Amino acid sequence: MKVPIGEGEVVVSLRSRGCDIVGSPIQVKLEPFQQHRGLAFAAHHAIARSSLVDKPIFILVAIDDGADNIKDCLDALLEHTTAPAELILLDDATSDKKIVDVLADYRDRAGVRVVRSEAVLGFALSINNGIRLAGTSDIVLLSPQVRVGPRWLEGLKLAALSHPRVATSTACSNAVGPFSVSFPDGVAAAQPSQFPGQFQRSISQTSAVLWPASPAGNSNCSFIKRDAIDDVGLLDEIAFPNGRGAYEDWCFRANRFGWTHVVDDRTYVFHASSTRGVAGAEIGVEQGLRLVEERFSEYSTLARAFAEDRSVATIKYNVARTLSARAISSAGYPDVSILPRVLFCISSRSGGMPLTDRDLLAALMGRYEPWVLTSDGNSIQLHRFAGGDSISDVLVETELLRDPITLTHHWSSEYDEIVARWMTKHAVELLHIRHNAGHSLGLARAAEALGVPTVLAFHDYYSVCPTIKLLDEEGRFCSGQCTTSSGECTPDLWPAAQAPPLKNRWVRIWRSQMAQVVSACSAFVATSEAAKTILKKALVDLPADRFHVIPHGRDVSKFHPPRTSGDRSGPFRILIAGSISVAKGRDIISGILDADSSRRLEIHLLGTIDPHGAYQRESFGELAKAIQAEVGGVFSIWGETDCHTLTELWAAGLPVIGFEFGSVAERLRSSGAGWIVDHQDARKLYEEILRISEDASGLDLKRQAVARWQEGEGVHNTTRAMADRYDGLYTAVLARRRLSARARGHGAMETATQAVLVSRGAI
Repeated sequence: MKVPIGEGEVVVSLRSRGCDIVGSPIQVKLEPFQQHRGLAFAAHHAIARSSLVDKPIFILVAIDDGADNIKDCLDALLEHTTAPAELILLDDATSDKKIVDVLADYRDRAGVRVVRSEAVLGFALSINNGIRLAGTSDIVLLSPQVRVGPRWLEGLKLAALSHPRVATSTACSNAVGPFSVSFPDGVAAAQPSQFPGQFQRSISQTSAVLWPASPAGNSNCSFIKRDAIDDVGLLDEIAFPNGRGAYEDWCFRANRFGWTHVVDDRTYVFHASSTRGVAGAEIGVEQGLRLVEERFSEYSTLARAFAEDRSVATIKYNVARTLSARAISSAGYPDVSILPRVLFCISSRSGGMPLTDRDLLAALMGRYEPWVLTSDGNSIQLHRFAGGDSISDVLVETELLRDPITLTHHWSSEYDEIVARWMTKHAVELLHIRHNAGHSLGLARAAEALGVPTVLAFHDYYSVCPTIKLLDEEGRFCSGQCTTSSGECTPDLWPAAQAPPLKNRWVRIWRSQMAQVVSACSAFVATSEAAKTILKKALVDLPADRFHVIPHGRDVSKFHPPRTSGDRSGPFRILIAGSISVAKGRDIISGILDADSSRRLEIHLLGTIDPHGAYQRESFGELAKAIQAEVGGVFSIWGETDCHTLTELWAAGLPVIGFEFGSVAERLRSSGAGWIVDHQDARKLYEEILRISEDASGLDLKRQAVARWQEGEGVHNTTRAMADRYDGLYTAVLARRRLSARARGHGAMETATQAVLVSRGAI
C-alpha cells in the first residue's frame, strides 16, 4: 500500500472485493518528506541570473476551430501573467467568426501578437512557427481551454530551474491525464473556472514543492527551456501532421538527449472541457500516442513508473485535500480567506518600530496574510503573524548563518538563498522591507529574481548613512550632507569597531550599495515629505513616480480636550516623552534647566529618564492629565521621519514646542498646534519658552489648533487608514506587473500583428 509522504496522519480504508476488512479504517502516520534539493538549486540559479537581462518568455497559444471560450483563457492570462512575457496567439486559419472577433480585440494590446495562417497548418506546425518567432527565448505551450491563476508562470519557470537538465515543467490540472487531480465532489458544479486565482493560490501555499520527474510534459500548460529546444530540435510536424502526440514525442526525444521533465506541484491550472471539438480529434489522439509508443519502447514502462511514483501520489493527495478544505460553502465557492502572502522584513534593532510594524500587520489582516522575517545578522527566522501581541507569533523556519552579516559584510548570498527558498516554499507574493539592518542587502534582488516585487520603506535614514539619524560627532544634523569637522561619526545599530571611517569617505560606498537595493525595488515609502526630500537628495536614483508618503497611523483610544484659559499658579509645566537620549534633546533639556535659576519652569519626563515611572502608550493621556502639563515638548535635534510622541502629546490635548527639523516641524507648521523655536542657544531658548508661557492668547490659539487636529487628522489617521494606503500601494505594485497593465498601443513590446504564415518554414 502506498500512502503519501507529508506531515500528520491520514485515515486509510482497507477493502477487499468491495467489502471493508476487519479493523478498517486505520490511522496511518505519514512519513515527513525531505526538502527537495531542487528548491535550493532553483533559488540559487534564479538569483545568479538576476544580474543578467531576463529575456521575456513567449507564451504560445495554438487556436483552431475547436477552441471554446477563448476569451476566458486570454483574460486570465492577461490578469495573472506577471513574469516578463509576450503572448503569441497562433490563429490556425479559424473559420469561426466568434473566435476571429475575439482575437481581433487583442491585436492592439501591448505584449500580444496575433499570428494568423491562411491555411490550416495543424498543431505541430503552428507551434514550430511560434517557436521560431520566439527567437532565443524560453517558451510556454498553453491550451486555449486552460485558465491560469496568480504567479503561474513564475511557478513553472522556477520548477524548470530546479536542475540544469530539466527541459520542461508541466502544471497540475483537473483534466490533463496523468497530471490530473480532479476537484472534490460539489466543487465542479460551482464552476471553479471562475476562480482560478483562488484555487491556484491555495495550492501554491500548501504545496510540498516536490517537483517529481516525469517521462514527458503535457502541451496543455508546459514551460520549455530554449536550451532543450536547441539541443532536441522542433516538433516532428511530418510524423504528426495533426499534432496529436507531437509534444509527447518531443519530450521522449529530449529524454534520449539526457534531458528530463518535472511536474510543478505549486502550479494548478483549470482546464475547461470544450463543448465542441474538431472532427476526428479523438482518433488523432489515439493514433498519435500509438505512434509515440511504437517509436519509444520505454514509453509504457516509464508511464507506469510515473503513475506509481510516491511523489505523484503525494501531489494528488495534497491537491485534493487542499481543494476539499477550501470549498467550504454550500454553493461550492472557494474560501475567501485564501489571501496573498506578504513578507515583512523587520529589524529588532530599530527602537520603537516594532509597535508600528505590529499596528500595520494587524490592520492588514483580512486583506493579506502577513509573514515576518527577522535577523540579528547571525540567524534568520521566518514567522507567521497571527494577530497577537508579538509580531513574531508563530515561528515557521529558522536557520543559522555560517558567515554573520556585519556592517561591512552586509551582502550575504547564503542569506539570500535561504530566504529565496522560504519565499518559494511558502508562496510569498510581495516583499515589504520595513528595515534591513541585520539582513542581507541582496534580499530585494533575490526577491526580484523570483518575480516577487519589493516595497522599500524608509523609517529612518539607514539607507543614507549607518548613523540612521544623520547626526555627526558633535551632534549636528547633517541632512545627509557630511559636515566638515574632523571627527568621526558613529553608527547606531552596529558596534563602532565594525565601522570604517564614515564621514566623506565610506559613506559614499554605503550609498552606492543602497543604490543597488533601490534598483531592485518596485516602490518606496517615506513617512513624511520632509524625510522624502532628504532621501531623494542623498539617493539620487530614487524614482519620483514610485516614491510615496504614508504617515504612521494611530488608534487613539481617548482624546483629552485641551485645557481652557485661566490663571495659572506655580511653574509652567512642560511634558517631554520618549527615550530621552542626546538625539532626543537630553542636553537641550539640561541647558534649559541650567538657565532656569528662578525655577519658573517644571519639566516632566515620561520615558527612559523618568521620574513618573514607565508607561504604556494607551495610558499616556491619563498620565499627562495627572501631571497637569501646559504644553508638550519634542526636543529632537535630528529630522525625525515621523513622530509618535507628537501624536501622543496632541491626543493628550497639549500644544507642542519643537525645533526646525524633519517631520516635527512639518507637522507643527501644517497643523498650527505648536511652536517652532530655535534650539542653538540654551539661554535664548529658555527665554522663548518663558514668552510662550506668558502669552495667554497665543496659548489659546494653539490649544484650538490641537482641538482641530483631534477632530481631523487625529480621528481619521488610524491604523486602518494607514493599512488602506498600503493596501492601495500593494495593489498598484502587483497590478503593474500584469500583462493587462500594459496599455493599448504603449510599452516597449511590439504590438503589431505578425505577417501571415502561409506554409512550412515561412518564418
